[in-house]
Amino acid sequence: MSKLVIDSNKYNTGRTKTRLSLAISYALLGLCPLLLTAQTSQQNDSDVKPINKDESIEVIEVTGIRGSIYSAQNLKRYADTVKDVITASDIGALPDKSVTEALQRVPGVTIERFASSSDPKHYADEGTGVLIRGLDRVRSEVNGRDAFSANPSGGLSYEDFPAELLGAVEVVKNQTADLISGGIAGTVNLITRKPFDSTDRIISFNAKANYSDFRDETTPSFSALFSDNWETDAGKFGFLIAGSQSEYKTRGDGIGLGNFHSRGDSFIPTTDQWGGIIGVDPSSPVDGPALPGQPAASVWHVPVAIHMSTATNDRKRTGFTSSLQWANNDETIVATLEHINSRASLEWNERQIGQAAQGFKGFMGSSQNWMDDAENGYPLTTENGFVTSGIALGVSPETPFFYRSRWNYNENTVKDTSFKLTLKPIDRLTVDFDYQHIDSEKSLQNYSMSGQTRGNHVHVVSPYFLDMRGSRPSVEFLSDNILTAGWSPNEDWNGPVPNLFLGSGMEQIEHNTAKANSFKLDVNYELDGTFTNIKSGIYHSDKDLTVRDTAYEGWSAIGTPWVQDDRNAASAVNRPELFERVDFSDYYNGQVLQGNVNNFLFPRMELVKNYADSLRQGCKDGWHNATNSAANNGICTGTYVPYTDKPNRVEGPYAAHNISATNEKRTEFYVRGDFDFVAQDIPIVGNVGLRYVNYKLASTGALVQPPVSKRGEPGTSLNTVMQQPEYKRYYDLAGGESTLSTVDGTDYSTILPSLNLSMGISEDVVVRFGISKALFYPSLVDARNISIINLDYNRRLQTPGADYDETSNPVVGIDDIELTALSGNPYLKPETAINTDLTTEWYFAPAGYVTLGLFHKKLDNIIRNRTFDLDVTYGTEEYNLSAYGPANTGSGTLRGAEFSYSQFFDMLPGAWGGLGLQLNYTFIDQSGLEDPNEISNGTLGFDENGNPIADNRNTFRVFSGLPLQGYSDQNLNIIGMYEYEKVSFRLAYTWRSEYLLTLRESEEYVPAYAEASGMMDASLYYTINDHWKVGVEASNLLETETKTKYQMDQAGTKTQALNFTTDRRFALSVRATF
Repeated sequence: MSKLVIDSNKYNTGRTKTRLSLAISYALLGLCPLLLTAQTSQQNDSDVKPINKDESIEVIEVTGIRGSIYSAQNLKRYADTVKDVITASDIGALPDKSVTEALQRVPGVTIERFASSSDPKHYADEGTGVLIRGLDRVRSEVNGRDAFSANPSGGLSYEDFPAELLGAVEVVKNQTADLISGGIAGTVNLITRKPFDSTDRIISFNAKANYSDFRDETTPSFSALFSDNWETDAGKFGFLIAGSQSEYKTRGDGIGLGNFHSRGDSFIPTTDQWGGIIGVDPSSPVDGPALPGQPAASVWHVPVAIHMSTATNDRKRTGFTSSLQWANNDETIVATLEHINSRASLEWNERQIGQAAQGFKGFMGSSQNWMDDAENGYPLTTENGFVTSGIALGVSPETPFFYRSRWNYNENTVKDTSFKLTLKPIDRLTVDFDYQHIDSEKSLQNYSMSGQTRGNHVHVVSPYFLDMRGSRPSVEFLSDNILTAGWSPNEDWNGPVPNLFLGSGMEQIEHNTAKANSFKLDVNYELDGTFTNIKSGIYHSDKDLTVRDTAYEGWSAIGTPWVQDDRNAASAVNRPELFERVDFSDYYNGQVLQGNVNNFLFPRMELVKNYADSLRQGCKDGWHNATNSAANNGICTGTYVPYTDKPNRVEGPYAAHNISATNEKRTEFYVRGDFDFVAQDIPIVGNVGLRYVNYKLASTGALVQPPVSKRGEPGTSLNTVMQQPEYKRYYDLAGGESTLSTVDGTDYSTILPSLNLSMGISEDVVVRFGISKALFYPSLVDARNISIINLDYNRRLQTPGADYDETSNPVVGIDDIELTALSGNPYLKPETAINTDLTTEWYFAPAGYVTLGLFHKKLDNIIRNRTFDLDVTYGTEEYNLSAYGPANTGSGTLRGAEFSYSQFFDMLPGAWGGLGLQLNYTFIDQSGLEDPNEISNGTLGFDENGNPIADNRNTFRVFSGLPLQGYSDQNLNIIGMYEYEKVSFRLAYTWRSEYLLTLRESEEYVPAYAEASGMMDASLYYTINDHWKVGVEASNLLETETKTKYQMDQAGTKTQALNFTTDRRFALSVRATF
């Protein structure tokens, strides 16, 4: 902000009330009492006193917590648009393990705590996605340069960037013309330290011991920095090098329920020739038969699955930055060369117990019988039509009970090298040239193996009492049969059935690579008069993203569940070396699992980690795909081999259709004018500008047919059935082929205008207005030219309900045929928004302020996943598919208010004067942004009301009117501060209201919501002397239990989904600066 605003006291103070009235008219904000107080109240010890230019200036030195707040508020106060800033001191003051967690303290910023929004069954031990004002359309920068990585979003994953490397973080909430386009919600700029930031030599380091109480392990983290500069005859040289390494080990447990299905005496089943229930008739008003004691004509809802999981998480981060600066003697030339290298990995080992989630397939509603045993303390109870407790007895062969071991390892690396040259040939002219090169990789290995109990034996092997009457579900297994590897108490018609066998496995591999080159040229010329600066520049970027993704094609039967000999060969009783016992006695801190059945056999985790070798060895040893491998000299083929052993691999485990490449080119020009004038004694500074953007997209990908395995193995009854005339069209389509093509996708141009004003109403009061047009670009993963077709069906056996046997019980038909596709969209247009901000800011002390702001966003071309009809022609046949993928889906508005307050109570006597408080609250309202998803005609199994329709090819439900994903209408931060002499303390509480996690959960196929929740963190530091400081930090002090819900119907009924608990984390820290 100009001197006019800073020195606004030099104007006629008798007109203060007039200016104040104008400010209120401009801002339309209810800050009258605060503004008047700013003019008339007596100044406390922290007030900024007016300065007469003829008087000597007293320098106010503000250090510690006050210093960091003072620095941040000055950056905010004199910013050229609406902005919030976190300084390095703030980042290190609370136990925030990453940039993501530090950002949650900023007004209007919220974070997610799930592995991904589409996978809410996996809770993250740290913050993940960042949203600003209810939107996840956040652009990321590093030192003002566009960030890019191999992540699906293309932007930087803030949780992967070590916070220790940063000097500050800016959150820019509106646009200026010189700001690179791409942030509708806002722009987060990570600013690393530079050697010229200080004239002194700096040597610092920080060491921590991190303890997680649930995991009960301690891990180290370190960071260090060296910076110095030297004056020489050849100019000034500066060098900085900084590094950090951290390791955190945590644990998370989850307990949850699957979809609730309706039950009642109006149930109309489909049956086999003996009257056994095999599905639900499309005309049935409910999903399953009535429960014991259920009143006539009533409808009860029951959960058909439970989910019990425990996972250990090992997270590592390594960061390195180096910077070399040079300036000539008169500092008219400054050159900066910088390299940033970050590497982050996360490994988790998970054990999961429960039924397989299968959406709303017809057999799920009647897959369990329920029993009332109130006499023994196991009652069947209901409330408002929902079962709240009872004994669940699994009876359907299609819903086995799983004991799954899962190993996941992902690693992200970013290498960012940049060069900046600043020239000042004359006093008024500054020229900046900037070049940036980025290399990034993202890799993922995700393997699992599932032990299972046959679905029609669960009622005797693992019956359980489920109690949902408390704040979380509890489970008690009522049979000890599963405690010992053995046999089910019941036999099938063809012999005994193992109570546990290694049934199946899954292999998922990803490897993304990204490269970017960008150039930027900025010219600034200083003027006299109303316009003080004219800026102009050009920006060009060329980004490539190659995605290699096996797309979960790697499911494999191991002890083939429907083949008796295969089951027995992989059973726990015959192959004990395949399993290991896991103790669940402390699962969820003993709050969920009741009774004596508290340890279970799971597939050995080492088998899972070495998945490919395990399958190969299993074929040789006779426990994997036993029947076929024995007939083939211990060699497996077809779907039973790991990716790298499958035919038609072109790069490691990837087939041609697993690889897609997308290129984005952007060219941008801008012109910006900065102005400074006085209107009615109100000093006004601001900027106005235009930015031209051209965005081009090209993508190479494939149309992928269903795998040939869907035809059935040659010579089998399924293969014969698939070639019958009524099914031949599906046999032909399932060829596993892919058709590669390159398309020139979106070519989009637009002009982005912007205007920002700051009005100095008084010495300490600023009214700010901003309006701009902004863009948000599609992720390069969404923009891929790819469609993956899936064919699904249920085999109809000669004797339904009995085990499949190629001789005695072959496949005689297929039912519930389902053709779907997952698609990208290379023709996506950028989202657009008109952003408007109006704020009043009162800076009443060096470390004290009150701000109130209104914001409004008009969004258009919103990108959301949706279901749509996709017509595919193969040969002479045309196929109508239900496809799911991204599209530009409509428009709407987002509006809200932000309130922030910060103050130290210096007016209090003695040590009490060390008390301080920071508070910010955001309220958001949306209009017209509800998801416009509609039913694709004739392709969904259920309409928008959850009622079955005749075509049962899909098992997910689509509801209209859903809010934007990630949008919480309220969030709150409260930070209590204390700083006196050598002691500093912070206690922070962060809360956000309920929000939609995903339109379609990845297994249950329904919308999932996160309930409102809050977390509390704290830090306490003691300064030993000018160089040394020690402290303790604590995270999740309240042991917050995170809860989710599923939406059941169009009316918005939500059912209990999952509860998660994780560690409280503590750290002992030592810091030194020299």
